[in-house]
Amino acid sequence: MPQDQAIRHTVICGPTGCGKSSSLFIPNLIERVGVSAIVTEATAGSEPPDLYSKTAGFRAKNGHKIYYFNPDDLASVCINPLDQIDTSDETKAVEKALDVVDLIIRNTTQSKHVGGDPFWENAERNVLTSLVLHVASEGGDMAKVRALLREGAEGLGKILEQSKVKQARDEYKAFSGLATETLKNNVLSGAMQRLSLWLNPKVVALTSKTTIDIKALPGELFSFYLAVPAQKEKLKPAAALVFNFLLDLLLEAPEAEFKNPTALILDEFTNFGLIPGIAKKMTIVRHRKMPVVLGIQDYVQLKSVYGDDDATLLFTQPATRVIFRTPDLATAKKVSESLGQETVVERKLTTTCQVMEREFGRALMTPAEVMALDPELSVVFTPSTDPLKISRFSWKDYIEQTNYAPPQQQEVKVDPNLVLLLEDQEKPPKWEQELKDPPETPPAKPAKKPAAKAKAKEPPKPTDDKKVAKPEGAEGNEKPKKTKPKPAPNLEEDDEILPI
Repeated sequence: MPQDQAIRHTVICGPTGCGKSSSLFIPNLIERVGVSAIVTEATAGSEPPDLYSKTAGFRAKNGHKIYYFNPDDLASVCINPLDQIDTSDETKAVEKALDVVDLIIRNTTQSKHVGGDPFWENAERNVLTSLVLHVASEGGDMAKVRALLREGAEGLGKILEQSKVKQARDEYKAFSGLATETLKNNVLSGAMQRLSLWLNPKVVALTSKTTIDIKALPGELFSFYLAVPAQKEKLKPAAALVFNFLLDLLLEAPEAEFKNPTALILDEFTNFGLIPGIAKKMTIVRHRKMPVVLGIQDYVQLKSVYGDDDATLLFTQPATRVIFRTPDLATAKKVSESLGQETVVERKLTTTCQVMEREFGRALMTPAEVMALDPELSVVFTPSTDPLKISRFSWKDYIEQTNYAPPQQQEVKVDPNLVLLLEDQEKPPKWEQELKDPPETPPAKPAKKPAAKAKAKEPPKPTDDKKVAKPEGAEGNEKPKKTKPKPAPNLEEDDEILPI
């Protein structure tokens, strides 16, 4: 294949079990042993990763250095994602820290919460960026970031005031401007939840240090296999951080350092969570002459992880697209539209024995026909030919090559003291417990009703014989008593009017 054709991007679309791995990924990894590769795949529970178990042995036999990382398998190399942050160059360090924090936040935000109040997310972003910079400058890891969050707003402030990294101090000052201690502790509690993955002893052990010479990779012929259990959603951020770590290495290393061509073979790519900026990075990778083979189940899956714009770019940007039979109507419609129409000529004989012709367009394959595609065939779009319908390859053509066992990997030992420490850190710190269970306040005593004023006894009506004394304290307070006016005397009567 000509070099300019070999470096084009490809997207492979088909549901689980349709044969993406067996007909394309495995044959390519067997045939292209002169090319270094970063390989991603999803595993089903405790089963060994398919691409790794069937191709790593053969590639090792052909001179490849084999690396394997799975956040659920201790027989992996160790990668600390914070090792890429060099705080001696503060500007670049801030960019790297922001990338790490952005990846964590976007992979720990549930889709139903997207578009809500940005205050909490922005506040968590500030404090996590500050901590990542500080911990990276101390040679720490993500588990250390989470451990520091347990100090609470007051304790964390004292630590970060002494940080060697100015930007770490500044970021925390921005966070400290929040109104109350309770509000700040609520933000720290949310950030701790996002890093709950680093309570898993396996993940902590595998991301605590970097056990390989990352900078030597460009000069090697290597195959780096990344696997993640499909059913363990919480492990995605760790896998995504390691993939992003490797991708940045490929993009930043000088081209002259690469002694061999490098390809990205990304099967079940969406199982690695959201990689921020991957659609744009694919353009840069293309200029570095690194082809990307992107394997997805359907367009809807891609859209659910990356949103409309990036999903469209990732689906249409690759020059070559291989489509297997799909049960998804949205994907079938996109394929049908991409295939375009064919011209159909319809001839009819009229009652007067004249031949009538009518031309009209018909979909080359309707969505229903795409969904009913023969399982042994695939539809292929290429940059230099019309769409093709071709028979697919099979890994069974490479049975001998796939029988080589992968190189033995040394298992990482988990310190029992680390297990105990992480079990202790699962308990909420005192300040977080107070947020959930605020201290009880004694119930307020009911206000006493004001005592009713005693009614002053009415003094007896005065008589002609004696005067009645006023009750004590009534002087000056007694209101004049209203009396009804006496009726005027009736002068018509003969009654005698006496002088008053």
